[in-house]
Amino acid sequence: MLGSILFIVCLGSLLMLNWRLLMKVARLRRSSRVAVGIQGEAMERAVAAHRNFIENTPINLIAPSIVFINGHTLLASVPVALLLAGRLFHARSVQRMDEGQTQYVDRIRGMKLTFAATLSGIGCLVVSVVLGL
Repeated sequence: MLGSILFIVCLGSLLMLNWRLLMKVARLRRSSRVAVGIQGEAMERAVAAHRNFIENTPINLIAPSIVFINGHTLLASVPVALLLAGRLFHARSVQRMDEGQTQYVDRIRGMKLTFAATLSGIGCLVVSVVLGL
């Protein structure tokens, strides 16, 4: 039960983060009156944050979803929680105009957590398959 709740909360949080990133791009496009393309650093950073989220999140949800379906809900929650943390750090960092002054600490932290989510997702999938034999 706890695993199911944690998995669903993390998944829902990822959906809300996607929505937030998407709405930031939409607001910037509307205020700048730019329908296609990128105008200005703020818009470029907002688009980059959303694009990177979209590029990394779906593929990293496949293995934990299979583990979840196999009934190992708490195990499936680990990579999803890591992914959520990684995507939050990364998106926050990419959108900061002063990111270079922070020495990219949060972006690096976000990338490491996302890579950890990928590796733990693979590991959890292997464990789930072995437990299912």
